[in-house]
Amino acid sequence: MTGFRPVGMKWKLRSTYSRREGDDFIYVAKYAGGVDSVKWTVTADGRLGMDAVVLNRENGGGGLDDAWMDPNVQFLGFTFDYPETEAAGLKWLGRGPYRVWKNRIRGHEPGLWSKPYNNTVTGQPDGPHARLQYPEFKGYHANVYWAQVLSETNPFTVYSETDGLYLRMFTPEQPEGLQSNPVFPEGDVSLLLDIPGIKSFKPISQHGPHSQPGNVRIKSGDDGIRIKVWFTFEDAPETFGTTRPVPGSTRQGENPVLVLVGDSTMRNGTWGNGNNGQWGWGAFVADWFDTDRISVENQAFGGTSSRTFYKHQWPSVLSGLALGDYVVLQMGHNDGGSLDTGRARGTLPGTGNASQDIVLENGDPETVYTYGEYMRRMAREAAAKGAIPILVSLTPRNEWPEGRIERRNDTYAGWSRDVAAELGVGFVDLHNISADRLDALGREKAAACYHGDHTHTSLEGARLNAESFVQGLQSIRHPLSAYLK
Repeated sequence: MTGFRPVGMKWKLRSTYSRREGDDFIYVAKYAGGVDSVKWTVTADGRLGMDAVVLNRENGGGGLDDAWMDPNVQFLGFTFDYPETEAAGLKWLGRGPYRVWKNRIRGHEPGLWSKPYNNTVTGQPDGPHARLQYPEFKGYHANVYWAQVLSETNPFTVYSETDGLYLRMFTPEQPEGLQSNPVFPEGDVSLLLDIPGIKSFKPISQHGPHSQPGNVRIKSGDDGIRIKVWFTFEDAPETFGTTRPVPGSTRQGENPVLVLVGDSTMRNGTWGNGNNGQWGWGAFVADWFDTDRISVENQAFGGTSSRTFYKHQWPSVLSGLALGDYVVLQMGHNDGGSLDTGRARGTLPGTGNASQDIVLENGDPETVYTYGEYMRRMAREAAAKGAIPILVSLTPRNEWPEGRIERRNDTYAGWSRDVAAELGVGFVDLHNISADRLDALGREKAAACYHGDHTHTSLEGARLNAESFVQGLQSIRHPLSAYLK
């Protein structure tokens, strides 16, 4: 985490000093304004402590231009920057399992809770861009005493010694055509003493007292409010499972490697072990292959689109490829998102050569291409290393228009087919093979193949999709079929 700063308060650095206390290193910053001081402690065992004093008038101090804080306190505390693309899940001790607003806290029970990352947009109309997975990941969490942010790259844990602390995780997207969410502080992860209420169809000023912004009065002699927390940045416990393998690390002698590239429908969560009830079909591919002759590496990464996988994960995957390897490419579920806000993972529709220059929220420029162009690039770059790319259409969602499970042959399923035909590489139509099998089960029985939402599969559904992949390989008589048991 970076970018530490206050929200709801003003500050101006006055002085700093540091010292040692035994084996610990202490760094103290003193401020004018709403923040009095922040004491950072780095312990010999690697813990980082933050002890902040805010709104301190013990000595009748002057504040900062006579303005201690914002006139109406929407939120009060500190915020940090943290890449949303690196968050895989959250475990916490506090009220749950749902997010809260200032005027929507009653009914949330204290306990130990967990949930995978999702980008649910509550209030989003039904349709191809509806994203409904509960509990929502983004938002405010109440009375948090311990929280662990799961990540393959930057996991961390926070412990609170302050009662009633709110943990804010990112900013939820607004549903199309509505402005129901209250404002959120800047940054991505925040530790707060106050949060805003949510409005209905009338202004927040017309709601009850529990919905109104805070109005703090500080008197001379007040010794302030403390926010005291500890952070640890060690790797997540091994008991959660295993993360993605180092590319190429499973290679046995001169044997080829089957590399799987996809999103959470291929490998769910950081650990890919179904600990949240959701399984990716890549977890079961090795069951069908003779692993004495070929190894299977599931390099899929949840939450990615063809654009973000190509940008962040693909370079390391590509570096592990060798002559004779096979690379399965399956993307599409996350390509319909925003181009430049939130996770900024959207792609332009189609398979053409269109592009669009955008500026991300952090100020970085980027040129965004079509879904087909990203798939084309990965396939071509794999082939340039001597590997054999295989494009696979995305898994079907549990949506049943007109009595049949949905098919996306006019968008991502069809576009992956078009790219494969253009490049002359293998194509497995998992989308339609699985859709036909789910139709045969019927809507009621097919529901058991999904868990938590209409996209992610249960163990049963993941196995069905893995079988569909194998069936598709055999139907096109692909050379990879020679390694099946």
